[in-house]
Amino acid sequence: MKKTPLFESHKQQSARFISFAGWTMPFSYSNPREEHLQVRQTGGLFDVSHMGQIRIKGKESLSFLEKILPSQISSMTAGQALYSALCLPTGGLIDDLIIYCISQEEYFLCVNSAFKDKDLRWIQSQNEKASLKIQDESEAWGMIAAQGDCSFDLCGQIFPSVNFRDISKFHFKLVEGCLIARTGYTGEPGFEIYTPIEKTLSFWEKLIEQGREFSISPIGLGARDTLRLEMAYLLSGQDFNESKTPLQAGLGWILTNERDYIGKSSLLKQRERGGYSRLSALILEEGSAIPRAGYLLYDSSGGGSSGKQIGVITSGAKSPSLDKIIALAYVEGEPKSLLMEARGSQFRAELVKKPFLKRG
Repeated sequence: MKKTPLFESHKQQSARFISFAGWTMPFSYSNPREEHLQVRQTGGLFDVSHMGQIRIKGKESLSFLEKILPSQISSMTAGQALYSALCLPTGGLIDDLIIYCISQEEYFLCVNSAFKDKDLRWIQSQNEKASLKIQDESEAWGMIAAQGDCSFDLCGQIFPSVNFRDISKFHFKLVEGCLIARTGYTGEPGFEIYTPIEKTLSFWEKLIEQGREFSISPIGLGARDTLRLEMAYLLSGQDFNESKTPLQAGLGWILTNERDYIGKSSLLKQRERGGYSRLSALILEEGSAIPRAGYLLYDSSGGGSSGKQIGVITSGAKSPSLDKIIALAYVEGEPKSLLMEARGSQFRAELVKKPFLKRG
């Protein structure tokens, strides 16, 4: 199992560890529910150094990216970030990612750790320009997320030359060899800080020490998962895979590229054809079993105890913020009444709008 540069620090803080995407990662430091609520109320620090980083550089960078991504890249300016995805010719999702525009000849991609090698192979396989450089820089970077209302003041103490409140959403600054981005996976305002690997531990320790003033402390993957689920943010490989398209996964809004990108014709045909299942948000009845990936959903609108199978759960949890049981699932149509089957029992579910939790 791989370890991040902060592993020993996690041990010293009595973290509980789990295996995630080939990495030993902190699941929690105290109680995942309390950690979740702390992020919503004040803030938290996350070790996300397991994520992958790929740099694409050269005069053909822009045209290459608009060939492999369904999003318009030409409108990006230096200092801007964008959420997008890699698609197969079938339209199937390889992975989602965030792309950072350093210049129109240089871009920095953050991809999911579980699929970094697959993403890199796919990107390289599409490169026909000898002048275009595609480099895996994952071993060179650590990554820390500071999330929550108090993260602005905390980060300002670590980087006093930066006015963090001037950094707009999905924008970034390059400071002291770091890339500081106004991005995150929690729904709270905050930052993801890419640091040279040799500086990651010192930045982490400074953030922990000064974070006490703001009631900000390290948070594990357990809370990170419920935080992202409340916002209906997707987990690559769980909420979608290569069998699902952006249209099915609720990512149709990223399809802004007017060029002939990989997968475009398939996605246009799917949109015109319609009739595909879509990733939907559900709230389960009180006392329901916790939804797990793979649990089946049935249409019970006919009045019976069960009906036609019309869906499958991808993610689910008890929401600490809402005190309700929530789930994401691929569902056919818009049934008025749903039943989730779990361990021989059935529980009522209701379709709701995404996200589950509204944030300002």
